[in-house]
Amino acid sequence: MSSVTWCLALAVLALGLQPASPPAKPATQAPQQDLLFDHSHAAWTAVLERCVQGDRFDYRVLSESRGPLDEYLLRLRGVRPDELAAWTRAERFAYWINAYNAFTVHAVLTRYPVESIEEVGTEDEPVWERKLAPLGHLLGGAEAELISLAAIEDDVLRARFEDARVHAALSRAAESGPPLRSEAYQAERLEPQLDEQARAWLANASLNRFDRERGRIEVSALFEWRARDFERDAGSLRAWIERFAPKEHSAWLAEAGELDLAVR
Repeated sequence: MSSVTWCLALAVLALGLQPASPPAKPATQAPQQDLLFDHSHAAWTAVLERCVQGDRFDYRVLSESRGPLDEYLLRLRGVRPDELAAWTRAERFAYWINAYNAFTVHAVLTRYPVESIEEVGTEDEPVWERKLAPLGHLLGGAEAELISLAAIEDDVLRARFEDARVHAALSRAAESGPPLRSEAYQAERLEPQLDEQARAWLANASLNRFDRERGRIEVSALFEWRARDFERDAGSLRAWIERFAPKEHSAWLAEAGELDLAVR
């Protein structure tokens, strides 16, 4: 076995991934540290374009050809702490959103087929608390130390970026959560992407419902779980919802007095 093949095999094992086929082309080699990170996240976009079907993610299609996902995860892992520190805020923000989503998809794929992502975890260790992303070196830990999805969300995305729109961007691989966007988040487009995703989330009638006749808004449970984030950004949960509500509801929401705001 060549040294390149051996290095890739070690990297794949460390991620807990299964190689789609024996590495034979340069594209499947482990990322070299002198290569610039692709901030367009084109490899992740290619996966999303192939597998996102409306509000659904086609794990069957991905399971039949998972090589592109494995390679993207390796490139996420290949980022060095000093490299990350030199990036712009938007580049770091986009990196961590995409990393969270990609490792969530990977978690489901490790146990596919499953009825729910909850099956990936256990009662004592829910999937969100499982240490499955080898990115701990970016948080001050050892090289490729495993961290949980909860750590990425709470210790990085929520704590360092303080932007409640992230809750519309994170996939929780569940019907009750916002669906995956069919493209990666990119630093140069991050602001409009997050705005669009927040509006799309609120416009999804299966997750949030606006009833003008009854003066009632029924929203995803995420708004209750992360209420402090929305209140921090807009002053109140209602104000955040009004900011990103579908256009057909924005006028009456702005003029309405008291509203019945309920969690679905």
